[in-house]
Amino acid sequence: MRISYGSSRRCNYRDDFGITGTAGAQVLLSATTKNESLIITDISRDFHINSEVRKMSSQKHILSILVDNEPGVLSRIAGLFSGRGYNIESLSVAQTAENSAVSRITMQTTGDDHILEQITKQLHKLINVITVNDLTDKKYVQRELILIKVNAKPEQRAEILRIVDIFRSRVVDVGPEHYTIEMSGDEGKLEAFIDLLRPMGIIETSRTGSIALAREKKKIK
Repeated sequence: MRISYGSSRRCNYRDDFGITGTAGAQVLLSATTKNESLIITDISRDFHINSEVRKMSSQKHILSILVDNEPGVLSRIAGLFSGRGYNIESLSVAQTAENSAVSRITMQTTGDDHILEQITKQLHKLINVITVNDLTDKKYVQRELILIKVNAKPEQRAEILRIVDIFRSRVVDVGPEHYTIEMSGDEGKLEAFIDLLRPMGIIETSRTGSIALAREKKKIK
């Protein structure tokens, strides 16, 4: 955040996304023969309220983007997010089965609705982008795949297999002291599965990004 200081008891601010505002502050000036310093203290309540409102407006977004299956497209899309300071939490890209010239990018990020709206508009302007669909406020089906290698001591194996059966996952590799388990599901299911296996001792995991498709609208007869 960049703050410009004035002689009054108010300071104007402009953050990295171009959002401006005014916050009350107590300004203390101290000068010496060698230098002068400006200290801002006691930022008033209105500044903190504005910050809290922005935090509350942030939510998780899942974007489903159809693009031309060409080199460099993904880097240009990722650049829009990094240029605005947004982290891509998960990313999945693959050629579509219905058209080999088209790829579907599914990405998950968390951010302010206004900024995501601006990014969506910028994505539409890219030549190689065909469609952009924000699934956040729509009904959709979401899945992730995870491989988990977990300690499997003789006294723990029965409990691990019971958990595997409950979550309808499957063991894909067995070693003298470990199981490798494959499971797919939504984010909540995967997190619950991981939490139950954590006491056993998780050795390593590999997890795909989210993939999602909007649900078909029911036809009214």
